Amino acid sequence: MRAAEKWGSGGVGEKGRRAKHGCNHVSPTPPLPHSPTPFLLFSPSFLRRRAGFSLLEVMLATSILLGCVIVLSELAGIGRQHAAAAEDISTAQWLCQNRLNQIVAGVAPLESVDSAPLDDDPGWLYSVDVEPVGQAGLEAVRVSVTQDTGGLRPGQTCSLVRWVRDPSYQPGAATTDQTAPPATTPVQPGGTP
Repeated sequence: MRAAEKWGSGGVGEKGRRAKHGCNHVSPTPPLPHSPTPFLLFSPSFLRRRAGFSLLEVMLATSILLGCVIVLSELAGIGRQHAAAAEDISTAQWLCQNRLNQIVAGVAPLESVDSAPLDDDPGWLYSVDVEPVGQAGLEAVRVSVTQDTGGLRPGQTCSLVRWVRDPSYQPGAATTDQTAPPATTPVQPGGTP
C-alpha cells in the first residue's frame, strides 16, 4: 500500500480539491497517529475553561499564605524577646562591673547593702555582700545587680565577686601585744618583801 493511499489522498474528492486550488502534489506529512490530546490542550474551548483560578485554588493559596504570615510573625516576636533579653543581660553586666569598680576604687563605701536602687539607672537594684575569707586582710565582695520589673516578669540578674583588701586591716595590728605581767617579788613567809 502506498503512503498516499494510506493517508487517504487518492480519493476522488481529494483530486477535485487539489485541482480546484491548483495543487497537484501530495502532502508528505502524515497526521499524528492516535494523539488527540495535543490538539485538545490548545483548542479554544480548553483555553476558555482555564482562563482563571478556581475558588478552591484561591482559598488554598490564601490559607497557605496566611499560615506563613502567622509563623513568620511568631518567629519575629520570639526574636524581639531574645534581643531585649540580651540587651538586659548586657546592661546588668555593665552596671554590676561599674558598681564593683566604684567600691574597689573607694568611690562607694565597702559595706553590705541590700536591694538599693541605682541612682544613675532607675529600674535596677543592687546588693553588696562583704564576707571575710580565710586570708587575713582580704574580704570577698559580691555585687549583684537585678532588674526591677515590678513582678511582671522575671528580671535579669548579674553577680560578680572580687577579693579586695580590707581597708581597716593593719599588718602590725594582726599580732596581739603580749605585755609581760608586772614583775613580782616572791614573798617569804614571815618576812617582808
